[in-house]
Amino acid sequence: MESHWVLLAAIIAAVSLAIAPIYWLRPSPRQRQLARLREYALSLGLRPELCSAPAVLRLAGFGDKLMKYQWYRPGQSWPRHGERWLAMSGGSPDRAGSFSWPREVGCRPGPDSLLASLDGAALVQLFAVEAGPEGIGFYWHESGDSTRVDEIFSLLQAWREAYCEHFD
Repeated sequence: MESHWVLLAAIIAAVSLAIAPIYWLRPSPRQRQLARLREYALSLGLRPELCSAPAVLRLAGFGDKLMKYQWYRPGQSWPRHGERWLAMSGGSPDRAGSFSWPREVGCRPGPDSLLASLDGAALVQLFAVEAGPEGIGFYWHESGDSTRVDEIFSLLQAWREAYCEHFD
């Protein structure tokens, strides 16, 4: 009789050992949220990518690698040549601040109206917005839901128009 309990315990242990790795492979709630955000961004034409942060952001205390949602060449009329604009949050990586045009080699200030649109939006966890010949993108902490992506994406429309006007 006692051998039946030992056999049952051994079977339960073996099944548990077989199932445990499968359980650990399941995505966490944060990973599922990020997957939903990134899938939604892709549906808008943005490409989420982990990339090296520009030097000015690293000097300000942001990490070496940041998440960037890039809108590559958003239209046929997008200029193939032009300078890079980068508006950076004046706050620390932990909190939002007002945006400014930092002085970095290879960047030039864009229209101040673009900064005003960023400051007025009170976008938490948005580190920087960048435009250049390759397209427009934003660096952020990936917080919130699809409405946050919509909010930031709507700001990129103004950047798209302004960049096309300056570099025809």
